[in-house]
Amino acid sequence: MKTPPSPNVVKRIAKWKEVEFPAVYANMMGIGMTPFDVNIIFGEVLESDEKSLTGRPLVKVLISPEQAGNLIKLLSIALDSFTKTNGALRTAGAIDVKETAEEMNRALVPKAN
Repeated sequence: MKTPPSPNVVKRIAKWKEVEFPAVYANMMGIGMTPFDVNIIFGEVLESDEKSLTGRPLVKVLISPEQAGNLIKLLSIALDSFTKTNGALRTAGAIDVKETAEEMNRALVPKAN
């Protein structure tokens, strides 16, 4: 028996208009969240040492939590395709997932007065 599709899944193909738009290269990013949106800051590294990076923000993108979920899925598909063609990604800039998750969770918990 075939499982009916989830009512939360919308199957539409996105089409882009042919227009000029600015392109930004970023080698640094940061993420912030509120209960209503996710913001991603893209920037460039100006200085770095063993303990820290100093960057210049270039653009901030605000998206809904639902679109953030879609972004994760699309990035996963794109990176899977990339690594199949080009091999594993370098991990020199890898983040500590546990530490980052804990830091984000602390930021989301309301502070007691």
